[in-house]
Amino acid sequence: MAYKTLFETIQEKTGGKQQSRDWYRNQLENAAPKNIITDERSDEVGDEFERDRNLVTSFPRLYNLMYYDYKAKWRNELPFYDKHPLVFVLEIDGKSFFGVNLHYYSPEERMGIAMTLAEDRIPRFTKGAHKYLLSEVRSPYLILAQQEWQTMCLLPVEEFVRDLGGVEIPIQSRRVWGR
Repeated sequence: MAYKTLFETIQEKTGGKQQSRDWYRNQLENAAPKNIITDERSDEVGDEFERDRNLVTSFPRLYNLMYYDYKAKWRNELPFYDKHPLVFVLEIDGKSFFGVNLHYYSPEERMGIAMTLAEDRIPRFTKGAHKYLLSEVRSPYLILAQQEWQTMCLLPVEEFVRDLGGVEIPIQSRRVWGR
């Protein structure tokens, strides 16, 4: 039996019909591994075996692409933010991490970025670079296997919102991508 990426597994479940972003997010959550690595606090890239499988951890992992739920602390001051980032982690400290959220790019651009990252090269990012506070992460981190990086970019799981006094106003992804 050939390996199926999360995208392929989820895409099969659509039955060829368009689904909502919430549906895709639920399917991704259900397809993710259930065992959470809780003692993971490594800044190491990890061995080849770990780079080749999806992991769920309680701490971000350096130089990996990960998906999680987030609620920005200063959301009232931001023009918008992504509640479900897909971030390549570039730096970690004790209370935060810095990375680039690929959701700020169109799916086609994301795929190109993912290809470059998989070659252990860091492209020049023009947007999406953010500092994320560990205290504001609302889920475990899904650390994606390297073979998942490109297809994960196709899943419509981003959710950009603007917070106006506790009311979340949806922002269309195309506006964020500059289209």
